[in-house]
Amino acid sequence: MRSRRSTLAASVVPAVGIAAALALPIGLLFWRCIVMGEAFVPATQARYLAPWSAHQSQTDRPPWNPLHYDSVGQFHCWAEFSAREIREGRLPLWNPYQMCGAPFVANSQSAVYYPLNALRPMLGPARAAGWLAALHLLVAAALTYGFMRSVGASRAASAVAGITYSISSWQIAWLHLPTFAAASCWLPGILLGLRLIVQRGPASVAALAAAIAMSLLAGHLQITLYCLICAACYGIYLALSIRGVRAVTAFVGRALAALVIGLLVASPQLLPAAELSRRSHRIGKPTSEGYKAYVAYAVHPAALATLAHPDAFGNPANADAPYIGFSRGGMYFNYAEGAMYVGLLPLLLAAVGVTGLRRGSPFPLLLAAGALFIAVGTPLAMALYFGIPGFSQSGSPGRVLVLWSFGMAWLAGIGVDVLCRHERSPRQALLVVPALGIVLAMAVSYASGAARETLGTAALQWPDTGRQLGLAALAIACIVLPFARHRMRAYAPPLMAIVAACDLLAHGASYNATSRIDEELRATETIERLQASLGHDRFAPINHNWSFMGPTASLPPNFGALFAIRDVQGYDSLMPGQYKRWLLDKVGADPSPPEVGNMLFLRAPKNDVLDACGVRMIVSAAPLSGHGNGTITADGLWLYRRHDSPSRVRANDQSGQAMPVRWLRDTPNAVRIEAHLPNGGTLRLSDQRWPGWTCRVDGRPTPIAAENGIFRSVSVERPARVFEFRYEPATTRLGHYLMALSASIIACLAGLGLMRGAVGLREQRDP
Repeated sequence: MRSRRSTLAASVVPAVGIAAALALPIGLLFWRCIVMGEAFVPATQARYLAPWSAHQSQTDRPPWNPLHYDSVGQFHCWAEFSAREIREGRLPLWNPYQMCGAPFVANSQSAVYYPLNALRPMLGPARAAGWLAALHLLVAAALTYGFMRSVGASRAASAVAGITYSISSWQIAWLHLPTFAAASCWLPGILLGLRLIVQRGPASVAALAAAIAMSLLAGHLQITLYCLICAACYGIYLALSIRGVRAVTAFVGRALAALVIGLLVASPQLLPAAELSRRSHRIGKPTSEGYKAYVAYAVHPAALATLAHPDAFGNPANADAPYIGFSRGGMYFNYAEGAMYVGLLPLLLAAVGVTGLRRGSPFPLLLAAGALFIAVGTPLAMALYFGIPGFSQSGSPGRVLVLWSFGMAWLAGIGVDVLCRHERSPRQALLVVPALGIVLAMAVSYASGAARETLGTAALQWPDTGRQLGLAALAIACIVLPFARHRMRAYAPPLMAIVAACDLLAHGASYNATSRIDEELRATETIERLQASLGHDRFAPINHNWSFMGPTASLPPNFGALFAIRDVQGYDSLMPGQYKRWLLDKVGADPSPPEVGNMLFLRAPKNDVLDACGVRMIVSAAPLSGHGNGTITADGLWLYRRHDSPSRVRANDQSGQAMPVRWLRDTPNAVRIEAHLPNGGTLRLSDQRWPGWTCRVDGRPTPIAAENGIFRSVSVERPARVFEFRYEPATTRLGHYLMALSASIIACLAGLGLMRGAVGLREQRDP
C-alpha cells in the first residue's frame, strides 16, 4: 500500500507543480479581471472620442495605443454584436451596422465559428474577454509543454519553454487583439500532432486535424499561415528522419489528410473569407513597388536592442517613457509589430541550447533565425510576398515574430537540459554570458546610431534600468547554479522557471489595460437620441482625420454595432471594395485616412450620398451649413435631422409615384417589407447588394438589381405586396455541410484510436 501511495505521489506532485508553474504567471496577468471584476478591454481609449471625450479631461486619458483602440473599436464591438445575435438564436452572417451592411463572418476575425468563443454569449463579451485571453495563454503553455516532452525534454525544460512562449512580449503585446493569441496558441499543438502521427495511430490524425482547424477558426489567417508554414517545414524535417520510403509516404499521407480535414472543418469561415477577399479593398497583385512599401514597414534591425530591454524605445503603456520606435523605412512603428523580447534568462538559455548540438536543436535555431530575418525585411520576406497568393495584402512582416518567440522558447528548453544534465562543461556554458553580452552591446550601440539618424536623438528610453540589471544578475545566477554544489543543483530547474516568469511578468503585467465597460462606453445623450430617432434608417458621422498620436473623431466606425444603430462608416481588415470605390467616386476624396487604409469615413455631408444611404441624422463635431438647424447635445456634438430625405427603403409604382411601406422584419440576415404595388413597380433598399442575398416577392424568387451602383433594387411588373430579402450565401451552406462531414471524420478517427488503445491495454493485462 505504501509503495502504491509513494508511486502515486511521485507522479501527482510533479504534475501539480508543473500545472502551477504554467498557470500561476497567467493568473497573475489577469488579477484585475479576477479580483476586481474589470473587463479585459481597454475601453479607456474611447476617452479620445466623442461623445465620451466630452465627459473626460485630457489628463484622464491613457496613453494612446492604436492596437488597444482596435481592441475596442473592432473586436469588442464585433463581440457584442455577435453575442447579441447568437443569444437571439441567429447566426451573425451579415453586419447591418456598418458600411450600409457588410459580410460579417467573411471578415474572418469575427471568428463566429471558433468553439471557445461560445463563452461570449454565455458570460457576456466584456466578462469573457479576460477568460478567453487567459485560456489561450494557458493552451499555449500546456501545448508547448507537451510538445517539448515529446521531443525528449525534461519537465523543467518543458515548463520553461511553455512559460517563455505563452507570456513572451509578442503574446502580451498582441493580447488585446484576441485573434492573435487564439491562432498562435495552437502552433505547438500542430507540431505535436505531426510528431504523434509518426506513430501511425488514427487518433493522432484527428488530433492534428483538430489543432489545424482550431487555428484556422481562431480568426487571424496571417498568423495561422505562419503556423502552417512552420508545420510544413517541421514535417519535412521529420520526414527526413524517417527510414524507408513506405514509412515516409505514410507519414506525408497522414499529414496531408489531417490538413485537408482541418481545412474542411474551417470551411464555413474560410469560404466566405475567400469570396470577400476577391472583392475586397485589398485586392491586388504583388508588385515591386508594393514590396518596397512592405519592406519599409519591416522591423528595423535597431530593434535587436530590445532583446536586452523590451522598452529600449519606450512603451505605449508608459506615459513617462512614450514609445518612439520606427520601422525599417523610418516610419511610425507599432510597439507590437516589433515585439521580440523573450526574457533575459530564456535568451541566455537559448544561447546555451544552441551550443548543445543536441538532435532537434537545429530546427528551432533555423526557425528563430528565419523568422527574425523575415521580420527585418531581408530577401527571405520576398519569398513570402511574391510566392504565396494573397500574402502581398497582409500586414507587417514583423508579425512573423510569433515563430521567433516559439523557436526561442524551444531553444531555451534545450538550454535548461544542457545545463542541468551537464552536457557542457562549466567553462563552455559560462562563455555564453560574455559572448551574448557583447552581441547585445553591439545591438544597443547600433540602435543608438539608428535613433540619431532617424529621430535626431541618440537617447534611447531605458526605463527601469535597475530592475533590468537585477534580472540580468538573476539570469546569470541561474546559469551558474547547475554547476554549484550538489545540494544546490536541485534548486536550479524551479528557479529557472520562476526567474523566467518574473522577468516576463515584470514587463508584461502593466502593458494591457482593463476597464469597466459600463462606465467607459455608456450610452450618452447623443447615442440615446440616435437610438430613439433613427428607427430603420441610418446616421452619418462627419469625420476627417485620424492620428497615431490620438484621434479626434465622433462615433467612429463599428460603434454603431455596439449600440444597434446603422452607420455609413466602416472599419474592417476585409471590406467590400465596391463601397470604398463608391464613396471615393461620390465624395471625390479617399474615404480612408492616410494612417488607416482599413477605415472609411464620410468626410463631407453631400446630399446625394446621404440620400442614397438612407441617412436620417447627421452627427458633427462642428456646425454644418446647408442642413437646417441642428441641435447640440450635452456631449458637445451637433445633430441634424433630415426631415424630408429619402428613407432607407423606398417604393414607387410604375408611374414613379411614391408608395407607403411598412417594415415587417428587419434583422441582420433577413429583411421583410410590405409595399402595396397594385400594378407593379420598384422597391429600393439602401443596403449593399452582395452575393448571397436573395429576394422573394410574395413568395416568388425575384432578381436583385444594383441601385446607384451598389445598393439593392427589385422591380416587378405584376401586383406585389411583400418583399422578403434573405442572406443565404452558398458558401455558408456548403461550409456547414463540409464542417459536419469533416467533424464526423475526426470523431470516428478519435473513437477508433481510443478503441485500439483499449484493446492494447487489455492485451497487456492478459497476455
